[in-house]
Amino acid sequence: MFKVIITLAILAWTSAINADVYTNFGAGTLGLGSATAIRYSDKDLMANYYTPAALTDWDQIKVSASLLYSVDMFKDLGSIVTDSKKYGSSSTVTGDVDTDTPDLSNLLLGVVVPSRTKKNSGLALFTSMPVGKFLSVETQSAYYPQFMMYQSDGQRMNASLQYFWRRPSNIDYSIGVHMFFVTGSTMVSRFPSSSDSEPSSSNIDLKVDVKPAFAPSFSMRYKSPKASSEYSMSIIGERNAKLAFNANNSINVFVSPIPIVVDGTSSLYYDPLQVNLSYKKKFSSSSMFLGVEWENWEKFQSSVMLMDISGANNFEQINVDRDFKNIVSPKFAWMYGNDKSWWSLGYSFRPSPVPFSLDEANYLDSDRHIIATSYNQSVDSIFGLIDTKAQWGIGLQIHKLQDRYIDKSESDSVGYPGYTISGEVYSLSVHIQTEL
Repeated sequence: MFKVIITLAILAWTSAINADVYTNFGAGTLGLGSATAIRYSDKDLMANYYTPAALTDWDQIKVSASLLYSVDMFKDLGSIVTDSKKYGSSSTVTGDVDTDTPDLSNLLLGVVVPSRTKKNSGLALFTSMPVGKFLSVETQSAYYPQFMMYQSDGQRMNASLQYFWRRPSNIDYSIGVHMFFVTGSTMVSRFPSSSDSEPSSSNIDLKVDVKPAFAPSFSMRYKSPKASSEYSMSIIGERNAKLAFNANNSINVFVSPIPIVVDGTSSLYYDPLQVNLSYKKKFSSSSMFLGVEWENWEKFQSSVMLMDISGANNFEQINVDRDFKNIVSPKFAWMYGNDKSWWSLGYSFRPSPVPFSLDEANYLDSDRHIIATSYNQSVDSIFGLIDTKAQWGIGLQIHKLQDRYIDKSESDSVGYPGYTISGEVYSLSVHIQTEL
């Protein structure tokens, strides 16, 4: 019975859920269609999620809505060890692993409200949420192969509030907060022995607290005197959505109750500290964007529930965590067009923060090449029904994972003798934007 309780507790809360949709795919059609190389725009509101300081260029209230859909084509793993006595099985089990992750459907919203009294300043709000739900946690074993960077990256709500201003005339700033959630869970259970002559009832009392937490952010942009060159920087603080779990169990074996207490901690969602530097060069009918982004993954301890178990028996947990690697991602994009319509084309390279040669862990991830494109157009009405100035757009993005072979040296490790990580992720974004 105790094993059942611990298994349920772990499965209820351990999942590899990391990096939000903005980091993995981009904000709006221009962000997605540039492989996240375009960090701000005076046309696409959602692209300013990364560098809201540039919203000083906006002088009207604007609202933007974007729908993101993403599907993976990952290679399945064949003829590997999927379970063994090391992980609680009665024997070694070999088979295939379906690496498919849930399709992602997310709604992204943005609104900017310039100040009426102070020129070149105002507030902006950005949020993203999975379509049809507020939050989703998908259960997954700590040892079973899983795509940690794609498993449920868009399965929770994110929001940020930003204040932006200009001072002096060619330098813009923004400060703000990014909201996420931390969770606390307490379970008290009693499992008495029962018989036909003396029936008794088991019971469980479960309490879950979900509280908001906030991470700071800062951005700035500098325009050269002729406004042909622009430099920007943005910083978004670490967002570690931790879970604290306590299970106080009482199990009757024969007559005497045995207390077993489990204290656990985990990171349900994790977005690392991000620092981005960007350069924009304007030409007559086009713009070039160069950027580099640094992500601090070394503090990440994965979503595995780290347990401290006390009671009548001794239980051991194999620690699958290792030091994850900080990564640096170069980005490039080109945008061409005018105020009526514009195209973007982008490329970025994102290394994997997952370390090599983990015999106990199976975090499926690899370095990836990202290519993307988008098309946007200004219109004078929305679907011919509402006469107002608006923009609509569509963006496409492809992630190509580099083939990566993982070798397993221990015959009872999940994944033995080894497997190759490979595949693609295809994403589509559509958006509409209007003024109020």
